[in-house]
Amino acid sequence: MGMRSLHNTRKLVSFILLTAVIWLLDGLGNMLGVHIISQSLSLGQALILLAALGLSSAISSTPGYIGVYQFVAVSVLVPFGFSRPAALAYILISQGIGYLVVSFWRLIGLWQGNRTNLGNETV
Repeated sequence: MGMRSLHNTRKLVSFILLTAVIWLLDGLGNMLGVHIISQSLSLGQALILLAALGLSSAISSTPGYIGVYQFVAVSVLVPFGFSRPAALAYILISQGIGYLVVSFWRLIGLWQGNRTNLGNETV
């Protein structure tokens, strides 16, 4: 049923464009993020890293992809000229920032949800 919505040309084009925008923003974020450890990535390299990290989520691992995520990032970044410690440092920093961003928005959502639910309670 979900795939039926993509039979609509307008929805399909919107889906493809939004997907491209999301990948582009993620790639640019990685290009900018590696400057934290004085490294650089091209957009193509950043997209390869993102694709490899996305595929790695299919591998069974611990919660938060601890271990697999770092292994894949080091495996992808070392051929691009990163040292192993630099690649590991970047992916740990990136994961930490990701957890902070998600936690920030999760807390705002919980706060908003509680505020809305408190207003609907009957006394």
